[in-house]
Amino acid sequence: MICKTENCTGCAACMNVCPVGSISMEQNQYGVVHPVINSQKCISCKKCIRTCPSNNEIPLLAVKKVYASWRKNTQRLKDSASGGIGAVLAEHWIADDGIVCGTEYDKNFHPHMQLETTAMGIEKFKGSKYVQSEIGYIYSEVRELLVQGKKVLFFGTPCQLAGLYSIVGRNFDNLVTVEILCHGVSPDKYFQEELEQLKKEKGIHTFDNISFRTNRWLLDFCFAFWNKDRLVYEMPAYENRYFASFLKGLSLRESCYQCKYKNTRRLGDILIGDFIGLGNKIPFEFSPAHRSLVACMTENGLDLLSRYSDDMILVERTLEEAVIEGRSLRESFPRHPMQKEFRNLVAQKGFISAAEEILGEDLARAAQTNRKWKLTRKFKIFLYYKFHIKICDRHIFIEK
Repeated sequence: MICKTENCTGCAACMNVCPVGSISMEQNQYGVVHPVINSQKCISCKKCIRTCPSNNEIPLLAVKKVYASWRKNTQRLKDSASGGIGAVLAEHWIADDGIVCGTEYDKNFHPHMQLETTAMGIEKFKGSKYVQSEIGYIYSEVRELLVQGKKVLFFGTPCQLAGLYSIVGRNFDNLVTVEILCHGVSPDKYFQEELEQLKKEKGIHTFDNISFRTNRWLLDFCFAFWNKDRLVYEMPAYENRYFASFLKGLSLRESCYQCKYKNTRRLGDILIGDFIGLGNKIPFEFSPAHRSLVACMTENGLDLLSRYSDDMILVERTLEEAVIEGRSLRESFPRHPMQKEFRNLVAQKGFISAAEEILGEDLARAAQTNRKWKLTRKFKIFLYYKFHIKICDRHIFIEK
């Protein structure tokens, strides 16, 4: 055993450091990815145990500056979550001949970490993907690029950054890390089962993107299918089995319920996420909607923001304000009271049956709540995404 099973984040640092390739990441009976050692290949060097972030204390950094931020070009915001700051950073980094590492879907909608070198390539990183991504050997690839002197901008969750630093260390000036403020992660197996079930239930055959979060009108916090930038199907978060399970803390990875990175000291050079509660306690002169929380922990992070600041609004705030309603800066998301029953049901019947058995009444209640309002919303969505007709505050707008 490399680390305690309940502490394993699935970061794959062990697989990346193994000198003989004896470690693979495989699903257990609950659909959760863990390292498996091939005893025929293993040479008992124990590098995996010494490298594992769960067995070590990764140095956490104090926050130097906090901002509420959003990109100036609002036309480029639609596919980003919050204020689109991650996209701004990635676009400029590519323009400066850098390489960006982030999470994208493959052709079968399995999320995986990938290196991109073009403006078109980084478009696939946009939007929140509330699924644990496949790491592969990305840390080893990043280390090789850094040794060659290439500039790398790495986007990842705290546990992914911990895995990266366990492999490459913190001494490369050509590496800048952007930490994604994280609620937790759910297994890809659950996501794949949800996709297959919805395709059958709703007759969805053709789509090229899936969104959870977006700045598109009326579609934030929806499980939505898209094809060639046109809406195919959408379902509000708390009516969807996968999304609701994730948001309610039912389907998270075991380590997420005891995450050691949930505090005001962070791993990355920069931290980005939703600025929850912005303006609620401390006056804010702008609209608080779709604003990113941006925190800088290092001079590298501050320098990067300064260099790319022409394309973003940066309004200085305080860490204390961000913490008030920003639960992920304080503590792990609580375990759903039926989480252990859910996990056992997944092992017996699969995700769909388990989610319906545990959340069936909640899902039905969400679908029944304020039906008149939801019918109006669906009508507005149909008009807007089919004919570009927007009905807002009893006014009708036609967008070109």
